[in-house]
Amino acid sequence: MGKSVTTLVRDVRRIMEPNTATRLQEREKNKLRDYLTMAGPLGVSHMLIFNQSDAGINMRVLRCPRGPTVTFRVNKYSLASDIMHSSLIHICRCRRLE
Repeated sequence: MGKSVTTLVRDVRRIMEPNTATRLQEREKNKLRDYLTMAGPLGVSHMLIFNQSDAGINMRVLRCPRGPTVTFRVNKYSLASDIMHSSLIHICRCRRLE
């Protein structure tokens, strides 16, 4: 995945805290089946899965262990760092006008 998608995943994990695995390390050799196997013993009920293809970024929401899966295409997104940066610029401009 690209750098911005990895940052998006990190931002979503921060938003969903404390009910998320913030320190989970994904590896290329891990498969979805591995995560589903460990979901039961860890008490995981839902998973958010981001993947990037040539068509764009997709987000899947699945319910463990056998629930329905919903897929969304991510058209636009803003990273937390971009929002913080734009809000700081706005605050600085307002202070100059005073």
